[in-house]
Amino acid sequence: MTFTTGTRVGDTTGGRLFEAFLKPLDAAGLGEFRRIVASGARGRVLEVGAGTGANLRWYDGAVEALSLSDLKIAPLLTLRAGRRGLADPVEADVTALPFADASFDTVVSTLLFCSVPDPGAGFAEIRRVLAPGGEWRFVEHVLPARPSMARTFRRVASAWRTLAGGCNLDRDTVAALRAAGFEVELLGSGGGGAIVAGVARPSRALAAASASV
Repeated sequence: MTFTTGTRVGDTTGGRLFEAFLKPLDAAGLGEFRRIVASGARGRVLEVGAGTGANLRWYDGAVEALSLSDLKIAPLLTLRAGRRGLADPVEADVTALPFADASFDTVVSTLLFCSVPDPGAGFAEIRRVLAPGGEWRFVEHVLPARPSMARTFRRVASAWRTLAGGCNLDRDTVAALRAAGFEVELLGSGGGGAIVAGVARPSRALAAASASV
């Protein structure tokens, strides 16, 4: 892996409290989904919405270079990146990534697109920075397929969005990815279908059209 030196960081208390909040979900299966998607990353890797750096421990020797980005950089992410000799995380919106076309072989995200205001713009940016043959490995919480759960999610979605900083409980991100021209392979689901892990690849037709531009 290609490493550079990190910098000093601020207070990491907020990040550690957030991880404590997520700990029951990690124990219930989210942690295993994180492992599955991150440990499968290969080549030049970009993690978008890197949060507190909870996925860093799962990247292995198949990763040649690792870049981290998020809308707002958590001090805990900077601390963990520095300890691993990684470059400082880049503050960037997933809908406007500051990276060249075809820069990465793998993009990784976990629990990101529930709160992106314009998911389609984010999908397009990830597609843009992926190299030919690249893949996007993701974990998302989505609208459950089970009707009773879906009704509950829809009923509380508005209040939850307000309480949770724009997090949407009622998005069908997998369907949106397919509609945006990605071929999606599901790697697993949990919580009655409310959490899914998968791999998204630009469709062959879309990839061919992009290559001809």
